[in-house]
Amino acid sequence: MARVFGVSISRSAVLRLLDGLPEPEVPAPRVVGVDEYATGKGRVYGTVLVDVETRRPVDLLPDRGLSNGHVIPHG
Repeated sequence: MARVFGVSISRSAVLRLLDGLPEPEVPAPRVVGVDEYATGKGRVYGTVLVDVETRRPVDLLPDRGLSNGHVIPHG
């Protein structure tokens, strides 16, 4: 895109600029789905938390289940 505007900038500089941007404010999900995922050809498993309404991932947990200190409140 920089080339379209005639700007000379390296990829690492673009990534550094993007990394410096503030994280957008995201409202807390009202409904959360919990599922497992596998990496390493099914030998390593984790848990994914998904905002059911927006279908966007909320968090990736490094293991199966919620025993690592994550709490899902009930409304």
